[in-house]
Amino acid sequence: MSEMHQAIIQCITTTLSELKRSNTSLDLDDFNVENAYFRSFDIIVRRQLDSVWHKVGPKTKQLVNDLGTLRRLLTLV
Repeated sequence: MSEMHQAIIQCITTTLSELKRSNTSLDLDDFNVENAYFRSFDIIVRRQLDSVWHKVGPKTKQLVNDLGTLRRLLTLV
């Protein structure tokens, strides 16, 4: 279980890094792995991007969806 938890944390870290790298014009500095433990984390990320959601590419949209999935997996482990 510990190894699975660490693997999910690593996936969240990588996903957040990729999200920040691909959206340099947005202030995403507050998003970190510690915040990923909160239920509303993926909702907060989505709300931050709502104003430009129509401008972001499919990769960013997929990363946001992946964060939600990873957060749900994290609560199960």
